Amino acid sequence: MKHFLQWVTYFKKDTAKPLAAILNFYLGMGLVVMTLILSVSGYYFISHVLQNALEQKAHALAEQVAITTVDAVILNEYHIIERMAEDLVKKNVDLVSIRIFNQNGQELARMNAFDRQKTGQKPPGLVIEQPLLLLSRSAGKIELVFSRDAINAPLRILSMLVAIALLFMLGGLFWVVSRLLNAHVIRPVEALSQSLTTPEKIIYQPLSVNAKLPIELQRLNQTIIDLQKRLKDHI
Repeated sequence: MKHFLQWVTYFKKDTAKPLAAILNFYLGMGLVVMTLILSVSGYYFISHVLQNALEQKAHALAEQVAITTVDAVILNEYHIIERMAEDLVKKNVDLVSIRIFNQNGQELARMNAFDRQKTGQKPPGLVIEQPLLLLSRSAGKIELVFSRDAINAPLRILSMLVAIALLFMLGGLFWVVSRLLNAHVIRPVEALSQSLTTPEKIIYQPLSVNAKLPIELQRLNQTIIDLQKRLKDHI
């Protein structure tokens, strides 16, 4: 950030600057702004897609757990509920906590990946509650807590890739602009100036029209030719 501010301050000064540096500055600023706009838009779009995918997965898993839990309650096999809760937390990296309650609010099973693994992670933000229904009557509820790491990790990687890509694009832009300016502006202007180094060349060796020059330099070329003719006629 310090170097960026120094760069901006440099271009604010009323001093002569290389044309390549001026073009690189404005083109680079435009590229940075465009990249930031696209990156922010892409970030929110991808995060929204990943969020929806995680929610769909969470609801599908909650419905599956609810069906299995109701069957276990009917059969009075509560150990199945506990084993199921443990297996779910082990097999689903996004699922960090599951709690199952009966209709009286009594906890039938609980498995918390944070307590079991001692990961030290922050509590996740996605909580899903699924009611347990037995013959259309409430038989309790299931509470599933999911980690957002599946969303945050890809977004962090995406942000790093965008930053690296931006640096390469800026470097490539500076290189291309410098090469183009050198080939199509600086060298042609130097060639024109070499033809006007002495009074004899200016008056008695008129320049020829170079159709290969860019349009702007062709105008300069023609202006010099016209000036040479007027000087010669005047003398």
